[in-house]
Amino acid sequence: MDNLSRLKQAVLTQDQTTTDILFRELYDTYRKLVLFVLSRLLEDKQDILDLCEDCFLDLYAHLADVTNVKSYLCATAKNKAYSLLRKQKGQEYLDEDIPTTDLRPLAYEFEQWATSIIGEEDYSIIIDHLALDYSFKEIAKERGSKENTIKTRYHRALRKLRKEKRR
Repeated sequence: MDNLSRLKQAVLTQDQTTTDILFRELYDTYRKLVLFVLSRLLEDKQDILDLCEDCFLDLYAHLADVTNVKSYLCATAKNKAYSLLRKQKGQEYLDEDIPTTDLRPLAYEFEQWATSIIGEEDYSIIIDHLALDYSFKEIAKERGSKENTIKTRYHRALRKLRKEKRR
């Protein structure tokens, strides 16, 4: 049984100690990812930290409906960041409003290109290792895999991207 299922069960049985422990594990596992997603869209450090906490509060509030913690948190972080930007600007935050020097659209295009070649799972291994500074051991533990498997997938994915880039 994965941590999400165990957490849902602990909430249902009103086991507060287990709920606290399991929620803290999810928080520790995904906090850097949420901060990364928010920092791609926002500049103010305090806004990023506040929205990160809000994302986890939303996760807890909607726990029964969540099937994939990572996807839920990423989507929630993006939505909260866009809402804050709309509020700050007093208008819709549309792609047309993004200055041409803004690298966010390029990052999105790169993400789409890379995932089409190597898949989302391998792309997330690369992001976890390079952008979020997770060790291969930490990534393996999070995914329930062997460290050598993660290293192999990482290096093969990078090789595929380099080969595709040369074309």
